[in-house]
Amino acid sequence: TSDIFLTAFNKTDLPEVYIGEYVEKDDGSLSLVTPSSPLDVENGVGIYKVIGSRVGLQEYKGFIKTVSGNEYSYYPFSGEYLVADKSYTVTPTQMNVLYANDIENPIQVAVAGYQPEEIKISVSSSDATLEPVNKKKGEYIIKPKQAKVGKEIAVVVSILNKEGKSQSIGKSIFRVKAVPGQTIFARYPDGVYGKNKILSNTFSSKIPDFDFPIKFSVSEFTVVCIGSKRVEKKVKGYKLSEAAKIEINKLEKGQTVLFKNFVVKQKGVPTYLDRPSDKFELIIE
Repeated sequence: TSDIFLTAFNKTDLPEVYIGEYVEKDDGSLSLVTPSSPLDVENGVGIYKVIGSRVGLQEYKGFIKTVSGNEYSYYPFSGEYLVADKSYTVTPTQMNVLYANDIENPIQVAVAGYQPEEIKISVSSSDATLEPVNKKKGEYIIKPKQAKVGKEIAVVVSILNKEGKSQSIGKSIFRVKAVPGQTIFARYPDGVYGKNKILSNTFSSKIPDFDFPIKFSVSEFTVVCIGSKRVEKKVKGYKLSEAAKIEINKLEKGQTVLFKNFVVKQKGVPTYLDRPSDKFELIIE
């Protein structure tokens, strides 16, 4: 159903709304190529109702005829509507968006009235990669390209019609986001600790409320020992190096150890790198 109307009209002289191909006569008036009755008009709005006979985007055109005194005015218009063969859904099974960074975003596809093996989905190869996980359940994995972060991608749904031919019935649009920022967690965070606990401190990284099975690890951080002088040691990995432990052992009660400049990497994605701003200040008791 479409509503067709002028933004202003005379309530005593309702407009006539015609749908179909039309021609313009020498006097400027418009008439239908195939004559038909005007649409029903309610409060100046023409109500266009049609039963879809073909799947896909359909176009229509026509004109509005108004009268003012003894003069007629004509206003051509055009529009479009989409006819889908069956209802369909494309659902990201974990989030409402798709994430880049080589993340496997699970999606599930269903079309009412069709078996999963009769359904096909596709995505532009420049936007993402698409892999079937379980076609019988309509489950797929989609990995958006990093260049699509902040943009949208379309997942196109097709079905096999009665003639055995592939027929597109629509598409679903998803926003692509980058992986959210990391948060560093310390075995011993800010506070006062014995030297043995500080020496055994370890660090991990995760994204709070991010429900994807992705592994991240702390690949680097800096230890700052503040005693009679300030000494910094860069450490590779998630726990203290022997060189850093030596410097911590030189400190005395009440002196400070800072852990900062963390670097996080994602397993299997060498291009991923995050530098969280978290830091921890520990005092030797």
